[in-house]
Amino acid sequence: MLEIPILDISKRYPLMIITTLSDFKKETKAYIDKVTEDFETILINRGKDKGVVMISIDEYNALMTTTAELSEPLNQRRLFESKAAFDRGEGFEKELIG
Repeated sequence: MLEIPILDISKRYPLMIITTLSDFKKETKAYIDKVTEDFETILINRGKDKGVVMISIDEYNALMTTTAELSEPLNQRRLFESKAAFDRGEGFEKELIG
């Protein structure tokens, strides 16, 4: 199995696998497997400040759901009020069933 190095070439993208287009073309299946099986994010570098980011469909759907939820002012207010209450020490622990 191909070992794909995780390169931290920039503080801007510390949690991504970063590769070149030519390497991605050579090892397309291995990179796609990393995205779909290991939930990795791949940045295909195409030059200075240019590139393509690849994420799984599950990750994409989660991002779109979050975007939709936070586009509602009521949901935004609830989230920020809850975080402020937690930051003030008003949070609590609850045991999960299962």
